[in-house]
Amino acid sequence: MGSKIEVKATDDFKVKSVKVRIDDAAGTLVEEGLAVPDADGLHWSFTATRANAVLTGDKVTVSVTDMPDNLTVKTKTL
Repeated sequence: MGSKIEVKATDDFKVKSVKVRIDDAAGTLVEEGLAVPDADGLHWSFTATRANAVLTGDKVTVSVTDMPDNLTVKTKTL
């Protein structure tokens, strides 16, 4: 709990939002929410609020939306 996930998000336009989703190895949602932009406008931070003891096999999905509402999604398995 309280672990921070940092995302570097860039775009030709401006990044409007960054959403983070964490699923456990079985595919069950652990938590999701919006990341908060850092002062530099390039990095975004998401702080986990739920305990997640076993990270192996978990998937972190980051969805980035820019000002024209284009969506880019990336998933990383831990």
